[in-house]
Amino acid sequence: MDQIKATLYSKTDPALGSVTIQFPIHRKEYDQVLEQLESLGIGSPLDQDCQIETLDSHYPILKRLEETLVNLDELDYLAKRLAGFDVGEALQFQAAGSAKGISSIQDFINLTFCCQQVTVVQDFRDLEQIGKDHVMALNGGCISMEELKNTDFRKRAQDLLQNGEGKITPYGVVYDNGMKLRPLYTGGPFPAYGCGEPLVVAFKPQEGSEENFLFLPMAESRLYRVLERSGVIDPKNFELCYIDQAPMEEIISSLSLEKEDIFMLNRLAAALEVIPPAEMEKLKAAVYLTEPDTSEKFLALMKKVEQLDDALRPLSTGPSTLRLYMPLTAEFTEDGFDYEEPEHLEGRELYQYEEQIAKALEDYRMPEEAERGIMHWYHEEDSVNEKVRSVVFRLEKRDFQLWGVAECRLDSGLTSKELAALKEYITGQASDGWGEGFEQRDIGVDEGVLNVHLWNSGDWSLQTEAEQFTQQQKMGGM
Repeated sequence: MDQIKATLYSKTDPALGSVTIQFPIHRKEYDQVLEQLESLGIGSPLDQDCQIETLDSHYPILKRLEETLVNLDELDYLAKRLAGFDVGEALQFQAAGSAKGISSIQDFINLTFCCQQVTVVQDFRDLEQIGKDHVMALNGGCISMEELKNTDFRKRAQDLLQNGEGKITPYGVVYDNGMKLRPLYTGGPFPAYGCGEPLVVAFKPQEGSEENFLFLPMAESRLYRVLERSGVIDPKNFELCYIDQAPMEEIISSLSLEKEDIFMLNRLAAALEVIPPAEMEKLKAAVYLTEPDTSEKFLALMKKVEQLDDALRPLSTGPSTLRLYMPLTAEFTEDGFDYEEPEHLEGRELYQYEEQIAKALEDYRMPEEAERGIMHWYHEEDSVNEKVRSVVFRLEKRDFQLWGVAECRLDSGLTSKELAALKEYITGQASDGWGEGFEQRDIGVDEGVLNVHLWNSGDWSLQTEAEQFTQQQKMGGM
């Protein structure tokens, strides 16, 4: 949702032109981005050789990076960090950066790890909220129910305003609460943090060195670059230590890291990432029976399970409709207040705006999409193209929440692999293609304007009706 768009060029040879890149970079687009930069003579794995001509994002303070030199992966790492920020953290990041006079990419990266400590005051009239925000900042962003009941937040706010040393910035008055900008990133390995990838692998670049982390899957070219940044001398020879806090830890527990090849493990992570929940249960059973000890054996097992599944599937189920559900989010801007931070809305709050959003979806469809919807832009000559007649983005009200729906008209049933490929295509259209254009359209509603996102960088998924709502019902029952 909070993406960065930067135009990069070579400072030493600007005549070669420039290229505009959207960050974070999608894994499947990484090689293409590298090719574009290589044609300009930039894109080094380690050097800061990319001059930023223009930078656009939801973070105006990042304009300070324009006309500075950065490394491609530095900018991508910063974009990933910021993509996980909520509205409050985004305010703290910009206010703290302004108060500290930060203007370099390394300092901005380090700021993402400590900006949550500052208190930012924009409205001095609401002492209760100021006190709560201040206590939350002092307690790492959380507060216990007991403290919530027993704390006099108005008094805490008064103490802060009377005794604290606030600094005025364009984003509000900032109280740094003793925040220190620690040099976690100094140009080498990036600081580790949970990014939601299926596999998190700890490794030591050399004997006796400190542990670094790989967040898999990633583009193979990027994996080489990450290893080089970490100081790995031979990409085929370094110590894999353990898999840490991985969502897939249960299913890959039989792997022996002593026998493992990191590039094969990366391919396994990519394959596991797209498996639907129902197919995952079958795979778990197969793993339990066979206990594959390497990624290569694991991938071979997955192929056999897929072939068995296809063999047992009916050859044709005839024409049908498949509905894939995605959570909706939006920004609401009140009429006459464009300069204020937009209000973030979730599916329950969008429930009342179904009619306006549905009309906007219909109006945004291009004439070329009349027959096949977004499948018009699907250019792979494969079985997905043959079986999927059309895909159209629609809406559905469910459990007092407004959902986005990719309505897929099928000529015949999909295999698990075809369904995964279709989901990946629709996700790309929701995030970077069709949906990227749609979210920039202003949708007029009572008292303001909505900008609706089919995709967001938070808790987002694209699931069938059974996957989405059967799981919710089970959790509700529990």
